[in-house]
Amino acid sequence: MSNRVTHAANLEANVSFYRYYRSTTLGGTYTLAGTQVHVAGPAAIVFVDTTGGVADHYKVEAVNTDGIPSIATNPFQTESGLSRTRVWDLILDGSGTGLANIPIEVRISDVAFFNGVIVPESIRRTTDARGFWFVDLFPNSILTPATTDYAVVIPRLEPTRRIVVPVALTAKFRDLIVP
Repeated sequence: MSNRVTHAANLEANVSFYRYYRSTTLGGTYTLAGTQVHVAGPAAIVFVDTTGGVADHYKVEAVNTDGIPSIATNPFQTESGLSRTRVWDLILDGSGTGLANIPIEVRISDVAFFNGVIVPESIRRTTDARGFWFVDLFPNSILTPATTDYAVVIPRLEPTRRIVVPVALTAKFRDLIVP
C-alpha cells in the first residue's frame, strides 16, 4: 500500500531535502517514512510513502544545505489538504541582527469556524534569539466565512498589518500583507 503526500514547497533558498514522518493516528508516534530531494520551481511537492500500512497523518520537515531542519509542520492528512499554514518571519534590527523577545499577536477579523469549531480569536508569540517567530493559522479560504483576514500586531515596531493566509505548508508573513 502507498500514500500520496502533497504539500507546498518550502520557499527558503537553501532547502536541500524534505523528511516525511507518518503516524496511523493524529497525535500518535510519528516515524520517518522517507526523504525526498528538494527541487526548486514547483509550488507543490508530491511524496509517495511506500512504507505500507494505513497511515494518513504526516509531518514534514524541510532540511537546509547545512543539515539544519525546519520546525516540523502540524500534522495533516493525505489528499485532504493541509489544515493549517505555518506563517513565519524574522524581526531584525538595522544591522541585520535578530531581535529577541519581541511580542507578536495575531487576531482573526471576525468569528470564524473550521469544521464547526471556533477559530481562536487571538494567538500570541514571542521572537526567539534569532528574531524568528511563527504561528500556525487556518487558511482563510477554508474558514466559514471565507472572507476573514488576520491582523498581525508587532507593538512599537510596525503598524498593524492585515494578511490573508493561503493553503500552504509555510508562508512568509511579509509576502501575505494585504495592500
